[in-house]
Amino acid sequence: MTRRLQVLWTSPLRSSVCSYFTHLAGRNPGGVRWELTAEEAISAIHSCQLSFYLLRNGRVFDIVIASYDEKLYLKCADDDQIPFRLLSLPVFVPFGLPLLG
Repeated sequence: MTRRLQVLWTSPLRSSVCSYFTHLAGRNPGGVRWELTAEEAISAIHSCQLSFYLLRNGRVFDIVIASYDEKLYLKCADDDQIPFRLLSLPVFVPFGLPLLG
């Protein structure tokens, strides 16, 4: 059975077409924070291990795999090419990366 996770944060990377963010993160039903790279999330969707969604104003938006120039990326099912809903999420610094400042 595919486990479904809510995405709460992303780590944006706006310097490359179709590499919109490096990581997704959220909390599991037990409240523990999880984090995956975009590539790990794509692989988990392909293997039917995980599915992801975004909750906005009481509406559920499924996160799907899209492609552009043969490069895979994630977006909400009803977004156009650019994943505006995912990019509108709060930003986080992935575990293991140094904080700037």
